[in-house]
Amino acid sequence: MRCTKSARSRLSTALLVGLLTILADQCSKLTALHFLSPGEPVNLIGQVLRLNLTYNPGMAFGLQVRGVLYLVLLGVFLFLILMYLVLRRSRSSPAFVVAAIGLGLGGAVSNLIDRLRLGAVIDYIDLSVWPVFNVADIALTAAAILLALHLAVARKSLGDNQVESSEL
Repeated sequence: MRCTKSARSRLSTALLVGLLTILADQCSKLTALHFLSPGEPVNLIGQVLRLNLTYNPGMAFGLQVRGVLYLVLLGVFLFLILMYLVLRRSRSSPAFVVAAIGLGLGGAVSNLIDRLRLGAVIDYIDLSVWPVFNVADIALTAAAILLALHLAVARKSLGDNQVESSEL
């Protein structure tokens, strides 16, 4: 597959954001492993925000799924889809879309690293009213929200253009 300069630039941006996401997530997890013990939460803001080391064998936010192989394959599939989006579909997309794809890549790969290395994902951010999560989960959620907003705006824009052309 031959990449244009624009595609290489988008790919470089997405990979850089992804690598920074992996670095931030893995460093924060190593810090959590060093300073926290499972079952001994540390209150930061009362019971509202705590650091609580857990090992999540399921999906993001504690959703349970059987089989590490299934989750690894899901991560690889997500990675391939996001790479396709970077190389083929983001030609005219704003920079934040490429950055969102990088966040998604970084979050997926970082949690995949944990899963392959430990058989579970290290989680430690506890809001008490939400399942315990990590930086990679934040990146994945931000990516999903940004991409959904972009698609909603693009769909509305496409709909407006169709209305305008049908009125002519």
